[in-house]
Amino acid sequence: MANVLILMGTYNGARYIREQIASIQAQTVSDWVLLVRDDGSSDNTLEIIEEMARKDGRIVLCQDDLGNLGVTGNFGQLMRLAQERVEPWIAFADQDDVWLPEKLAVSLAALQPCGPSEAVLLHTDLQVVDADLNLLHPSFLSYQHLRHVDVEPLKTLLVHNFVTGCTMVMNRALLDLVTPIPTQAVLHDRWLAVCAATWGQLLFLPQATLKYRQHGGNVRGAGGVLRYLRPAALLRKLAHTRGELRACFGQADALLAREQTHLSGQHDVLNGFAALFALPRFSPRRLWRLRRLGVGTHKPLKDLLLWWEVLQAPRNR
Repeated sequence: MANVLILMGTYNGARYIREQIASIQAQTVSDWVLLVRDDGSSDNTLEIIEEMARKDGRIVLCQDDLGNLGVTGNFGQLMRLAQERVEPWIAFADQDDVWLPEKLAVSLAALQPCGPSEAVLLHTDLQVVDADLNLLHPSFLSYQHLRHVDVEPLKTLLVHNFVTGCTMVMNRALLDLVTPIPTQAVLHDRWLAVCAATWGQLLFLPQATLKYRQHGGNVRGAGGVLRYLRPAALLRKLAHTRGELRACFGQADALLAREQTHLSGQHDVLNGFAALFALPRFSPRRLWRLRRLGVGTHKPLKDLLLWWEVLQAPRNR
């Protein structure tokens, strides 16, 4: 039995996927299985994966007739398939990055103190590189002015994410809690992060474990904060953030619904957050209760947008 199941969702990734899979094959930990599901690529991504799978039995290509599911749906289907397997640790891989050789080794070492029955998720830092792997910044979190929140992380993760999916490793106990991913999830990694903060442990290793390639086609990428000095870029960012916050409210509803089945010590936080929207729109009590809960992003401008979105959100969503 392999020790790690690696989930990779692909879509038109032919340009970089061979290099990414080769970096997984070069890991100092070799007892892994790579489970790949393609989401309907129109390039030769599938041919490359099939070729590499013929040469390495640890690479398993899943094929189905579900069609294009999108990023979250693709990883959601991979997680359903993972439930049918037995590997104790589940890692996530994007198609266009390059893993550093010790990625799995250092992640598993950090996770070893955790018992198999306790839901746990580990995430790490990343190196930001360009399409040719030239270093742009040694720390993605620093580059994006993000930080891991150790104390009561759910109060941040409800409205602001700091966990990058391609660095994540979780155990089977968390897999069973987070699957299936609800339709209200913002992205699969954000759903896993809030679930880990609700029902288990969210651990952080302040070490870059992979090269996070920026090539213009990333679903979510790294651009640094200085780009927002341009007015047009700032306006686009503000519009995106407003939409993101609204999506977070829906994800919180889904989390509270799941919480009814798996009670945790975070029930008061989730109930309190949901109760904000039972108050009339534009009621100052919404902001007062939000502050009392301690829910926020730790980013002044984003917190202002959060307050506005909380104030004007429809009542009883």
